[in-house]
Amino acid sequence: MPSRTDKTQTQVDQVPVVPTMAQDNDVLGRPANRFDPREIMILTPTQALNALARAWPTIVAECRQVLGSELHYQAMIYHALRMTSIQAQQLGMNVRQRIPEPSTCHFQGQVIVRGPCLTVAETIPDIVIFHPLVNGDWRGRNCTETLRHMLLIAEVKVSERDGGRLGYSEIARDIRKLIDSRREVVRFNARPETAMIIVDTAPSEKERMLLSGIDAVMTLCREHNVSFFYMNSETATHVLLNCC
Repeated sequence: MPSRTDKTQTQVDQVPVVPTMAQDNDVLGRPANRFDPREIMILTPTQALNALARAWPTIVAECRQVLGSELHYQAMIYHALRMTSIQAQQLGMNVRQRIPEPSTCHFQGQVIVRGPCLTVAETIPDIVIFHPLVNGDWRGRNCTETLRHMLLIAEVKVSERDGGRLGYSEIARDIRKLIDSRREVVRFNARPETAMIIVDTAPSEKERMLLSGIDAVMTLCREHNVSFFYMNSETATHVLLNCC
C-alpha cells in the first residue's frame, strides 16, 4: 500500500500544465497575454507547498551568493519560485491585505481602523501563492479575494543585523502571525499552507542564530504545523508540515 508521502508525490507529479489560453483582458484592461504552456498551474495548498520545496535548492544556492536586506532576499525567493514555473498571476510579494473584525491576538494588535461599526486589521505577508481565481489582482481594494484565494503564506527572516543577532523571539512573532493568518481566513473558506523561511547567511557568527534558537523555532513550527525552511552558509534544511 502506498504511503502518504507516495500519494503526495503522485499528486505533485500530476499538477496540470497550463494550456495555451487567453482571457479577454488583464487586470489593467489590456488584452491579456497568453500563459506560457511550460508554467504550472497551482490549484491546492499542498501543490503550493511542494512548489516551494522544489524551488528550495535554487533559493539556497542563490541566496548564499549575496549579502543583502530582508527585502532583497524576498525578491530572490520570488524569482526562484518564478523560475520553478509558477505563474506570475499566482505569485505575490508583500501583499497588502485588510482583515475585517479580527478575532486573533496578533491581528487585534494590528488594527488600523477602529469604530462602532467596523474594526479592520492590516497584514502584509512576505510571499503568497494564490489560486488562479485571484486573476493576478492583489491590490488592497481586492483584499476579500486575496484572503479567499491564498494557497500558501510564507514569512522571511534574515540574519542581517548590524551589531545584533537574529533570535528566536523575532522569528516566533512571524510564526504566530502565520498561525493567526490561517485562523482568520477560515471564514473566507481558505485553508492555506504556511512556511517560515530563515536565511541565516551572515558572515559573522555573532550575527547568526544560536543552535538553541534554531531548535526552538523548529519545535514551535512542528507544534503548529508551520513548514520550516532554514539555511546558513554551510547547511540547509526544510521540514514540510501540512496544516490541511
